[in-house]
This record gives sequence, C-alpha cells and structure tokens, in this order.
Amino acid sequence: MAARLPSRQQLSNEELLKEEPETVFKRLFWQTKMQHFEPAPARFQCTCSREKVGGMLKMLGREEVDSVIEERGSVEVHCEFCNQCYEFDPVDVAQLFVSKGIRVSPASGH
Repeated sequence: MAARLPSRQQLSNEELLKEEPETVFKRLFWQTKMQHFEPAPARFQCTCSREKVGGMLKMLGREEVDSVIEERGSVEVHCEFCNQCYEFDPVDVAQLFVSKGIRVSPASGH
C-alpha cells in the first residue's frame, strides 16, 4: 500500500492549475529548505563546425572514411544538437588526409 502524504502536502489538479508556482512549491516541499535561483534565458551554444567534423573524420582514419565513400559516395555527418548536416565528397575527404601540404589523389592513393 502506498504511503499517503499529509493533507497539507496534497494538491488537487485544480490547485495545481490555479496556484502560482511559488505557492505550489512551498506546499509540496514545506519541510525542506530550498534555495531558488533566477531563471536563466535559453541560448544556443552548439560549437560544431565543418572543421571539427573533419577532425573527427580524420580520427576515424582514412580506411574507414574511404569505405563509407565507396559505399555511399559521400560521408554525411549530422549534428544532433543543432541539426546541421555536413557532407564530405571524395575530394573533401582526400583534402582531409593531406600530408605536409601535398594533396593526395583519391584514385592513386599517393
């Protein structure tokens, strides 16, 4: 059997809808010392970028990224936070794996 809260902690659905949030809060948590903070405005803070996604692809390694290129024709990375989509075609991928300023041709492997 579920324990019932003392009557002064119970609120009806009507009270939940009518009362100010501060009143509801005090009535529900009357035995607990609570500290309230001012609400902070929501702000967009995604820091993704094409460069960062490219760095992530480099960490996967050339072989892995090339296998995706072979299978799909391009590599697509979708940021779940900001909904930005980054697409890398074979030329983009080849440029990611450039060593010391020498561009590597995807066809030759050099």
